[in-house]
Amino acid sequence: MKYLSLIIIAFSIFITACNHNNQPPTTVNLPINEQFLPMNVEFNMSDTEYKQQTRPWWDKGVVVNSSEEIPNDPFGFQESYYKINFKNNTLLLYYQIHDYNVVSITNMFYRNTVENTYNWSINLGISGDINEGDKIEKAIISRFAILVPKLPTDANVKFWHGLRDHNWNWDK
Repeated sequence: MKYLSLIIIAFSIFITACNHNNQPPTTVNLPINEQFLPMNVEFNMSDTEYKQQTRPWWDKGVVVNSSEEIPNDPFGFQESYYKINFKNNTLLLYYQIHDYNVVSITNMFYRNTVENTYNWSINLGISGDINEGDKIEKAIISRFAILVPKLPTDANVKFWHGLRDHNWNWDK
């Protein structure tokens, strides 16, 4: 009986120690072929014409699979964007309107295998505010861009951005 108890305990430990996790990973990191420098334009909030021109671009993501799909945005595009090899690449663009100074940027591109989505995560390191006090007099529109391997035409792309404040004072 003593040996039977030891065998049952050993078998129980063996069974619980086995990894039954044969599931595929929920996210898979994907390559970024090229990261472009962000484009930034600072403008006065009192400039109602420019403010109205930029408003449709706030928090907007664009998937570009051909040079004909390059949007007519407030920045315009250099000729090099039109020379991208769209046969093998997809250009992803993201627009954000904000009032902070961006001092660092980290891009991550991954596929969510559960939701069947492609995800571009933009993590910004910020340093302070361009406005004095609580009154927002100025804002910045930024365009972020990366070049990734060609995505399927029906790809569901999600755009994410996060902030990390480099000026945070933990001693306060």
